[in-house]
Amino acid sequence: PHGGWHAVHVDPNGPTIVRPPGLALDSGGLAKGLFADLLGRALGRHASFAVDCAGDLLLGGTAGIGRRIVVADPFGGEHLHVLERAAGGVATSGIGRRSWLDEDGRPAHHLLDPSTGRPAFTGIVQVTALAPAALEAEMRSKAALLSGPAAARDWLPDGGVIVYDDGTHEVVEAAVPRVLSASSQGSDSRTRGPPPILGAMSHLPRLRRRLGFLAAAGALCAVAAPAADAATTTNTTSSNWAGYAVMRSGVRFKRVSAAWTAPTVDCSDGQRTWSAVWVGLGGYKTTSTALEQLGTEADCSSGKATYSTWYELVPSLPHSAKITVHPGDWMTASATVSGHTVKLRMADDTTKKVFTKTLHASAIDTSSAEWIVEAPSACSGSSGQFCQVMPLSDFGTTQLDKAQAETAGGHTGTISDAAWDSVALTLAPDTQRFRGPGYPGGPGGPGDAPAATSGGATPSTLDPTGGIFSVNWAASS
Repeated sequence: PHGGWHAVHVDPNGPTIVRPPGLALDSGGLAKGLFADLLGRALGRHASFAVDCAGDLLLGGTAGIGRRIVVADPFGGEHLHVLERAAGGVATSGIGRRSWLDEDGRPAHHLLDPSTGRPAFTGIVQVTALAPAALEAEMRSKAALLSGPAAARDWLPDGGVIVYDDGTHEVVEAAVPRVLSASSQGSDSRTRGPPPILGAMSHLPRLRRRLGFLAAAGALCAVAAPAADAATTTNTTSSNWAGYAVMRSGVRFKRVSAAWTAPTVDCSDGQRTWSAVWVGLGGYKTTSTALEQLGTEADCSSGKATYSTWYELVPSLPHSAKITVHPGDWMTASATVSGHTVKLRMADDTTKKVFTKTLHASAIDTSSAEWIVEAPSACSGSSGQFCQVMPLSDFGTTQLDKAQAETAGGHTGTISDAAWDSVALTLAPDTQRFRGPGYPGGPGGPGDAPAATSGGATPSTLDPTGGIFSVNWAASS
């Protein structure tokens, strides 16, 4: 570091900050909460709204409607706690989301000890803070983590959750009740969790389809407010997903399906690249800890292409679907969820080969449905917590057809159906991950590094039926 915080002078009588040459000030640690608060002001007349700026939340509205907030386990287990809040800010800070090994092979992360300028290891790995505003919640969560176990609770007067490096966690009740109802086992409950994983690195990376898309800075904040009868479509950028996702508050999906032609990948440059086409349920929301998906994969290695089929119930590892697929084969796939039972079906209509599988999943997410072309990620660590998006194979153009979703109530429609809203996702390989969910385990988990060199991918607009679109590969600029 060029200097500590003592070298920065703030003029209390005017908007002036003086810093020594070479010392940079990064507003990234505060901007998300500030943006959420500003958007909340514009939405204040709605009956209910939720603003999500890269994991920093602001809730509100005139109707006082409560929303469930899931606090995820940074060690990769089930979620730790569920809060219910109608208004106010929520923010989580953790040392695993942006973490790496330094030049000496020691664990390092982005939260620094102000006294040393080095990564802080205080005995706390994650803090979720509640506050009247998102910016205040963001500051409280960081201050609590950096203060260590002895003083962390002092920074959480409105409540929160502290996760310690021994795998236990503590639910902190609000000192003065506000508009908050936090279900807990008591104000001083510490529950034993999985063993710690900090610094535990494996030398063999594992290729994973990733839970949740990786949001770009240009699409930092997502806003949920009462929707009109007509569906809305928004556009955002991801570092690993291209295609479409659908969701709406209160809607749960039962089934997702689509068809596509297995793409041909160009491996002539001799580079190692990867690509996957899939349909799935869940995994889109920042609080998600599960994703039920299946699809095809087309990779390049040493100038040769390999093609395969797979399925995955995140957070479990992927498995082969045991269908031999060839470029140009017409594929159909569907995932159906009932309770914790997941039924998967994939067919190669060209070769008449069919794969079916019925599984029980302990973690289920049906809050969204997706039709995606993805750049998979290579993950290492004892729970796959250190991940990097891999270069995307040149698949040319892939068209997805017959894209449909069915709700738990039995309504079936295409991507543009008025019963839900859709998001068009453009894959930009230089996008840095700004929000959870971490993988595995949701918000606060380790983040992805963008691919070093890769192509991007862009979805077309939907056809008039709302069930057909294409995804086009493009070389990085």
